[in-house]
Amino acid sequence: ERVAQVLDHLSSFGGLTSNPPKRSWISVGCDGLPYLLAAKIIDKTFVCPQCNACMKTGPEDFISHLELHGLPTQSIETFRKYKQIFLRPGLGHFEINMVKCLFKLLWVVLLCRVSKLLGFRSERAQNYCKAASGHHKSWEILQIVFRAVSKELLIAFVRQNLANGKQPTIDKYFRWLQTVKDPNYLFMQEIVFTCLVALNIFRIGVRGNNSAVMLAGRQKFSRLFYIMGMTKYQEICSRDMVNRAHYPPELQNYVRATEAVSTSGDPQKGEGGDFILENKNKRIKMWLPKGVPVEKQWIRVNRNLDRLDEVIIISPIMLSLHHEIIHIHHQDMIVVHSNIPSQLGTRH
Repeated sequence: ERVAQVLDHLSSFGGLTSNPPKRSWISVGCDGLPYLLAAKIIDKTFVCPQCNACMKTGPEDFISHLELHGLPTQSIETFRKYKQIFLRPGLGHFEINMVKCLFKLLWVVLLCRVSKLLGFRSERAQNYCKAASGHHKSWEILQIVFRAVSKELLIAFVRQNLANGKQPTIDKYFRWLQTVKDPNYLFMQEIVFTCLVALNIFRIGVRGNNSAVMLAGRQKFSRLFYIMGMTKYQEICSRDMVNRAHYPPELQNYVRATEAVSTSGDPQKGEGGDFILENKNKRIKMWLPKGVPVEKQWIRVNRNLDRLDEVIIISPIMLSLHHEIIHIHHQDMIVVHSNIPSQLGTRH
């Protein structure tokens, strides 16, 4: 019901319920669970054109309802209540769950020992690392593994080519790979040159707001969601690809052009909308008093957030200037104070 209330509010606030509507559709970015809940509500909610009844039990019951009114049942898509809202999964949370998936897969065979070498030695530190609770730390650990293991995997091939007086190339490597029988080598090769490369391609696509590159990395990686039993992101991947295929051309162009947003203006520093909102949320909470915030405090901070950010930027400059003023004033006081005894002595 809460998610349905949010969808109703978005429809009303966005002008979808006005006559005529102020816009054709609304883009709504979601994290994993809200995305699935909202998608299921959109799939099941219809409005009868004759009696205006809102039915939330799915298309079968709605078709039966239309038949009672003697209405045609061929095209029920036009009667969806939220047909003008399209959902977009947060790319930031996609990356987080891709990293968690790799940690879940590689913890026993590799990452447990790597984490100890990097200083995660206590039981608590190991559990923190295993759960990939710190996304930035977890990303750096995977990058270390990617660079180190990829070089190790290539050593045997390069040495063999140099010993035979040949120049190693990528094509020769993949032909050589077909002759390898060691299951451990083949497993690590698949992890590094498929899964970890797919993860990096995904981030490159997000950073550059390149829809094709981002999707290439995501779809190549998505099989791990099935292998590791991450059912939520299995469904999100499938739903998102089906939705993209059914969007009209103008909406497809809009989605491709707005996969990621750069708040700094640098075209190579794009982020998913969910990460941008989380960063803003952290900035807001920094100014709120301790405890559960009330609506009045939340609204006040939101409306003045840009000004409060300017205070953070200006304060060090003002404090530096104030320190110089105090220092100058202190020196003057020392000079004045040192002259006082002599002046008093002359008067007496």
